[in-house]
Amino acid sequence: MYSYWNKIKLVLFLFMLTAPLAWANIYFVDATSGNDTNDGTSAATPWRTIQKVNDTFFSPGDQILFKRGDVWREELVVTSKGTESSPIVFGAYGDKTLEKPEINGADIVSNWVEFKRDLWQTSLAIQPFNVWFDDEAGNKVNSWYDLKNEKDWIWENNTLYIFSKGQPTEKYTNPGIEAAQRRSCINDGHEDCSHVVIENFRIRHNGALVSFFGAIDCRDGAGKDWTIRNCDFQDVASMGVMLLYDDSAVENNTFTRTRLGAILAHAANTGSTIIGNDIFSCNSGVSSYGNGIKISENKIHHNKWNGILVWHESGTPNCTGLEITRNEIFENGQGWQEWLTLPDNQKDGTQLDGIWTGNMDNSLIAYNLIYNNAHGHGIHLDDGSENNVIANNIVCGHLDNGLIRWSTGLVVENGTDGKTGKCEISANNVWKNNIVFNNHNQIAFAGIKPECNNDDYSSNDFNNNNIWIGPKGKGIGWDGTRDHATLESWQQATGQEMNSISADPLFISSDPDEAADFTLRPDSPCINAGTDVGLQVDFFGAPISNRPNMGISESSSSADNDPPAQPRSLSVPNYPLN
Repeated sequence: MYSYWNKIKLVLFLFMLTAPLAWANIYFVDATSGNDTNDGTSAATPWRTIQKVNDTFFSPGDQILFKRGDVWREELVVTSKGTESSPIVFGAYGDKTLEKPEINGADIVSNWVEFKRDLWQTSLAIQPFNVWFDDEAGNKVNSWYDLKNEKDWIWENNTLYIFSKGQPTEKYTNPGIEAAQRRSCINDGHEDCSHVVIENFRIRHNGALVSFFGAIDCRDGAGKDWTIRNCDFQDVASMGVMLLYDDSAVENNTFTRTRLGAILAHAANTGSTIIGNDIFSCNSGVSSYGNGIKISENKIHHNKWNGILVWHESGTPNCTGLEITRNEIFENGQGWQEWLTLPDNQKDGTQLDGIWTGNMDNSLIAYNLIYNNAHGHGIHLDDGSENNVIANNIVCGHLDNGLIRWSTGLVVENGTDGKTGKCEISANNVWKNNIVFNNHNQIAFAGIKPECNNDDYSSNDFNNNNIWIGPKGKGIGWDGTRDHATLESWQQATGQEMNSISADPLFISSDPDEAADFTLRPDSPCINAGTDVGLQVDFFGAPISNRPNMGISESSSSADNDPPAQPRSLSVPNYPLN
């Protein structure tokens, strides 16, 4: 009898565990053939609009699937919440050869009136950040008097003006003339909107200029655990993803032409991951103001400003516990010529570095490949960053052509708090197993601000690195007053780098400027020349055993490594910024 009732209790317990999944529903949304009067529970009876989705309450485990190849010019507002084991999923269905379902923040603009020859106008209440002509970005001019070429546009006094030789609605039909009108494409609308998955969408053209939002915007209330994956972000006004929720993930997305950056894990964020994203032709790459954030395996390239930026909100403690690992960061700083024209107070807030951190403690920067970022430092620790480990990175090719005094491989800097004016010392940081070469300067100790004239960096530990000047480098070490032409001079002056070397690392690719493979030849002086800093895997995910190499790989050939999750080709097209 006892055994019988135990079995009954076990069955009931298992039923309780699986019941939420058994009761979960799958809903279908079809912008072409759907109807909001349908029940939406099959591909044969789909809903039509996002508004129907917004008006429906969903339960944990429910899936809301949008048809591939269709476009919705609406804003998806997530108001239901899942559970950790049964999240609510917004995703895609249908023919996988078609485009991902698109949520578009712009509207098709019509009702054009010709007020002068080839000059057209129409009423538009919300100022757009951009206008597209058959999916090609237009050229914003200063006033309607400057409308002289096809696709020129300007918005003034609730009116949109364009230049077009011929009736615009007849000339532009695929899809037509679009003007950004909605602040975001997807956002949260509940004070505890947690356990949500957004996957396989195309996110485009959001952003009126009256607000600062992300194309996917997660910020309201006490929500957590959002996963945003396999989405394509293109031409958005502000951030691609604005992420304030804890324990969330931004994975395997692409970001192109995001006007204020690709991803921002803001100050309220703790414990989130940003992994495997491809970010290019954006204003900046990844920015983090949170704690315990993992930024890994991203490809960040051809962006206007920095690759990765870490900072903290004024008046809050330093960011702690970040892991910035196995990223490929190259050809950023494309806007350096514009940087030269900025006033000094804006230059301080605009970075051109590969990785820039201010006020970051107890964190790790390791196994990153950082190269050819124009006029910025490779890795830059600033303003009171303490107890960090910077190890097994490759930093090269940061040249400044003599225009500005940046473009250095590794930097540790003492700075001043912008509010209090107090000196903030960057101390107790460990810099080991890095390969640094062909930079304007190899290492920069830059405590030069008048309020912070303490240039004692002795608590920082630089050792077991390969500091190779290379054919295009100009020296080792700069603190505003002293330069060193050789590693030996730097060692004698500072007591640093006593177990370091200065030698050609002998990569598989013979010319580092044209490198397609930064792994080491069997005869490289960097093999087994590093020191144990507690890391487990290299850039490719291969295990570390015995004495580690300098640089990003433990194997002497990339053919011996498993391929990384994200493609790592160094041959890329010249991506436009606009």
